[in-house]
Amino acid sequence: MKQTLTVLLGVAAVLVPCLALADATDYSYIEGSYLSGERKDLDVNGAGASVSFRLTDQLFLLGKISDISQDDKLFSSNHSEELYQAGAGFVVLENQTGGLYGTVSYIEGRAGSSESFRGHDLGIGVRVNLSQEMELRVALNRTELTEGRGGRTMPSAELVYKFLGQLAGVANYSYNTRDSSDHMMGLGLRFYIF
Repeated sequence: MKQTLTVLLGVAAVLVPCLALADATDYSYIEGSYLSGERKDLDVNGAGASVSFRLTDQLFLLGKISDISQDDKLFSSNHSEELYQAGAGFVVLENQTGGLYGTVSYIEGRAGSSESFRGHDLGIGVRVNLSQEMELRVALNRTELTEGRGGRTMPSAELVYKFLGQLAGVANYSYNTRDSSDHMMGLGLRFYIF
């Protein structure tokens, strides 16, 4: 954890001075994505949707939904997981080309047909516009869940490329620092609301 945090803070220290390249980042969008990865040595795939809406210069709302399934072909079992997340974000620092932000959100989900869980997520991230069409996001999230599911620290990176006025392609990757077999990649489309 300490090494991961040091690396992410180092990356943030390098990227924050680069905030002088293009238009301001946009926190108002709707996104749909295909998710693929691995959890506990099982292949994972599914779909996700997220929405973010900027209320003021510093405050934005966020929501996420994901539905993934774990397919264990060896034992002919299939395990699904639904996750719902709602929260708010605060833009700490922002100029024309990016910003530093924090998020807090409530999480609720269901694993399998009956096991439900709740928790919260805290995050900090840096967004940098690499050009007028391309944005890079680096973030660190700490999730704590109830019902004996524990917590996890998830560093992530996301690349956004606007190929039409309000439409962008998104590629992201995240992993669990405590379990190397817990990682996720997403490919999606983002529509900017304003």
